[in-house]
Amino acid sequence: MRRFIRFMSEAELEKYLKGEPLINEKEHKKGGSVGFCFFDAADMDPITAHHVLSGIATLQYMVEFMVEDEVAERILTKSEGRYHLPDTPLYEGHNLTEYCAKSYSRDDFLPYQVWHLMISYPAIYQGEPLVINMEGAR
Repeated sequence: MRRFIRFMSEAELEKYLKGEPLINEKEHKKGGSVGFCFFDAADMDPITAHHVLSGIATLQYMVEFMVEDEVAERILTKSEGRYHLPDTPLYEGHNLTEYCAKSYSRDDFLPYQVWHLMISYPAIYQGEPLVINMEGAR
């Protein structure tokens, strides 16, 4: 059993949770990636993944999936994406391993953790932390 992480929109998460198969055949610019891309949780921690995907992917939710080895071999294609790593100059890109699927569903990818990311980065207002009232948040 392997674990993979993916950042996604609320619409994608809702379809996934309803059991609908998700389909995406978009070819990404570099590295041969096609479709939905995931990072192997053994290779990439969620905080670093959030950083490298900032400005590229929708970061509303992070889902960590459990995937049987046989399913991972059948559905996922190993490829590379070019990303900016934390603590490196902005002009330096790095090739990172990712795993892509043209389609996936709850039949193959079991939810392990779902995180709702309400604020992408610490919010600062005039040098002071921004206080957010969570009352009534869904």
